[in-house]
Amino acid sequence: GQVTQVSGFPGSLGPVTAVASAPDGRRIALIAGNQAGIATVRVDGELLSLRGYRPLASGLDELRGIGWSREDTVLIGGRPVSGSPLVMVRVDGTGLTQVERGNLASMVISRLVAYPDDPTTSGDRLLAMFEAGGQGYNVFGQAVVPLPVAVASPSPSSSAAQGVQAVVATAPFFHESV
Repeated sequence: GQVTQVSGFPGSLGPVTAVASAPDGRRIALIAGNQAGIATVRVDGELLSLRGYRPLASGLDELRGIGWSREDTVLIGGRPVSGSPLVMVRVDGTGLTQVERGNLASMVISRLVAYPDDPTTSGDRLLAMFEAGGQGYNVFGQAVVPLPVAVASPSPSSSAAQGVQAVVATAPFFHESV
């Protein structure tokens, strides 16, 4: 794609290290300078601008990832000060909640992606993936499980059996087909 200069972003925050587009396509969640925030996206011709930037408290140190879990809620991942490395917060800055699942407290999240829940359903369904300690994990509902390890096929040679290697899943993402 083409690089586009974005105006209206408070550059004093520092470099942007994570970004996620809202399900409505009109807002973004981002991490810049170790601070999570939400901004409205405005497109005017070829000019892209961000308006109404609002910082979000996370209670985390070393923020690494952000993603939309619902139309009004984001997940933020990083190094916990205490407790879980994964938190949920509403876009208005209220409702900061640690995501307590399995052995999350012992992890430091380095990458995060979330899949927004259907707004027409009620409940607390959570669908996200993250990387911690060089391993990908799937969060679905109340469970946190490592992403499956693939076994790479050996190359054709006389020592083929020695060429089999386990491939650890990292850098998780959701593919959305249209």
